[in-house]
Amino acid sequence: MLELDAFIDNNSVDGIICFGNTLVHLNSLDEIADFLQQSKATLKSNGKLLLQIVNYNKFVEKNIQQLPLIENDEIIFERNYSYRKSENKIDFNTRLTVKSTQQIIENSIKLLPVLKNELALLLNKAGFSNCNYYGNFNMELYSIDSPLNNRGLVIKLCGE
Repeated sequence: MLELDAFIDNNSVDGIICFGNTLVHLNSLDEIADFLQQSKATLKSNGKLLLQIVNYNKFVEKNIQQLPLIENDEIIFERNYSYRKSENKIDFNTRLTVKSTQQIIENSIKLLPVLKNELALLLNKAGFSNCNYYGNFNMELYSIDSPLNNRGLVIKLCGE
C-alpha cells in the first residue's frame, strides 16, 4: 500500500478500491496520509478513491468489544476487539472454527482505529474533495450509530 508510486505511473488509474478494513492495517496516520497522497498521484484527474473501514467512532466512543458472530454450514467466525487507548490501537482477535473438522484457527493483529474526522482531514490534505461518507453499502448516511456488522461499514467515495 505504501509503494504505489513504485509500481503505478502518475495519472494512470481510473479508480482505487481499498475495501475489507485494509486501511487500518497501516501503522500510523502518517502512513495513511502517505497512502492517500500516493493514491491521489496515481489517479487520473477524474479518478475515484473508494475506501471502506469499520465504524471506529462507534468502537471507541461506545467501547464495542465484539462484532456479531458469523456462522454458516461450514464455519463459525468470532471477532473480538480490545481498545488500547494509550497506544491508540485495537487488538483484533479472531477465532475461526471449521465445522467439518473442528479445526480452530486463532489470530491477533493490532489495528489503527481511524476516526471519521481524522480520515476526512487526511483525505482533504491529500487533495481529495467531494467525499461522501456512508454508513453501509446501501449508501445510507454515516452516523456514529451506523451498524458494525459486515453491512454497516463506513464507505468513502472521493474524487476531485
